[in-house]
Amino acid sequence: MTVMHGVYVICRNGGNPSDPRDYCCYAAHGEKGGVPDAIGYDTAAHARKFRSARDAQDYMERILPEWGLSNHHVSEVRPWDIFLDGLQLYAAMCRTDEPIPDVQLEPTKDRLLIWRR
Repeated sequence: MTVMHGVYVICRNGGNPSDPRDYCCYAAHGEKGGVPDAIGYDTAAHARKFRSARDAQDYMERILPEWGLSNHHVSEVRPWDIFLDGLQLYAAMCRTDEPIPDVQLEPTKDRLLIWRR
């Protein structure tokens, strides 16, 4: 049986995954207009990704400010969830004999970030 790699992302609580205007996958955090906020992408393929749920949870506990902990959760992403938005990541997730390269786990740098809180 072939097992595909999954990845994990940090998502904003309360969003609707089927509505990109109401869903956000974490990329970074900072301030906008003096107000602390998290910034992210409307698709998981472009967000910050993790190899395991534990890695994502550890990142949240170490890096996110306290206000961010209660506003975000870890969510698994399977290859078919990102097929159209991230073909290179999709290919890496489907290779069962090699780990996903670190570069594929980083947030996409040349895309516009969406600010959400």
